[in-house]
Amino acid sequence: MRTLAFLRSAAAATGIAAVPLLACAVLTGLARLGVVVPAFALTRAAWHGVLMIPVFFGTVISLERAVAMQRTAPYLAPAGTVVAGAALLAGAPVPLVQALLVIAAGILVAASIRLAWRQRTLFLFVLAGAAVCSAVGNGVWLTVGDLSAAIPWWLSFLILTIAGERLELTRLLPVSR
Repeated sequence: MRTLAFLRSAAAATGIAAVPLLACAVLTGLARLGVVVPAFALTRAAWHGVLMIPVFFGTVISLERAVAMQRTAPYLAPAGTVVAGAALLAGAPVPLVQALLVIAAGILVAASIRLAWRQRTLFLFVLAGAAVCSAVGNGVWLTVGDLSAAIPWWLSFLILTIAGERLELTRLLPVSR
């Protein structure tokens, strides 16, 4: 019972921590469009894609997976993406941020594969593939150092996640006779 309470608290704290990261991601996106934004966002406009995809979406998607698994270890993935986002905004060295994102995505991959293997449904295998795309994108950014090289992988992460979630929803459709 104490573990369940801890997991609920961890989920709430991570979800709350993701909100200011989303706000910063939106502000940096607006800055890239030429909208007048606070100087804080303007100086970080180059990080819009990182803040939006591997940080914010990485947080909420890995948080959803951790909640579904009801285990402690998967919560390290969204915690890692939140820490990476906060570190990026605080001006930490980029390789540290990249490494945190690689580790967080690796945890998401492990959790996703475990869940897919346990239930053996198509949508979970698609979601595991999405997690792999996130990890590869983060790894490419870390090893190549070129943010644009990670973008196709990050977009694949989002597209496969949407596809997997849509496949999951088809289970709710009534069976035709």
